[in-house]
Amino acid sequence: MRQARQELSRGVILDAAERVFAERGFGAAKMHDVAALAKVSTSTVYELFEGKEALYEAVHTRHGAELLQVVSNPPTSRSGLLDRLLGGVAAYAGYLMDHPDYLRILSHVNVWAEESLLASQGQVDTSRRGAALVTRGFEKGIAVGLFAPGDPRLMTRLMHATHQVRLLDWLEDGMRVPPSEVIRRMQRELVCMFCVPEHIAQLLAERQLLDPVVDAG
Repeated sequence: MRQARQELSRGVILDAAERVFAERGFGAAKMHDVAALAKVSTSTVYELFEGKEALYEAVHTRHGAELLQVVSNPPTSRSGLLDRLLGGVAAYAGYLMDHPDYLRILSHVNVWAEESLLASQGQVDTSRRGAALVTRGFEKGIAVGLFAPGDPRLMTRLMHATHQVRLLDWLEDGMRVPPSEVIRRMQRELVCMFCVPEHIAQLLAERQLLDPVVDAG
């Protein structure tokens, strides 16, 4: 019974911590702010988490595990390599837009750049494993002539950079654009940036990713 109560308290505290870190960033966040939002005593927070760093780590660990799960098994009606990558983009972006407070936490540091800049080991682990998945996809795509020749590691970082811009712009714009449209634009950019040029138009048309304004002519 006591363990069940602790798990319940832990979940409530993590939800509160996520909101506080999202609104204030790691540096300005205080443990007593988390306790107040969670409606528990500060001592209760410290019973479950040694300090702010442990709490921050726990937030990332929870989301990192969920995010890797959805990216590793993206829902897609097609079985080809490109469609698995596009499905991964949809799963990744969809998850973050479904959890805007966590996306705000990621916006406080450049989590898609050098790992040395990451404040949490959970961020490092998620970044490494996610990047490895995408890099393998690019390697296979280059080998079969889907993607133009290039450095798969650099291609992964470039893709993540465009994702960062898209998602943070969505946040700054007040989340007004429907998530499905943000995902469509991100998928379109992946095809346009990396696929063999002579096949881009066909690939976009087949996947209904043509932009009605840009591609009208």
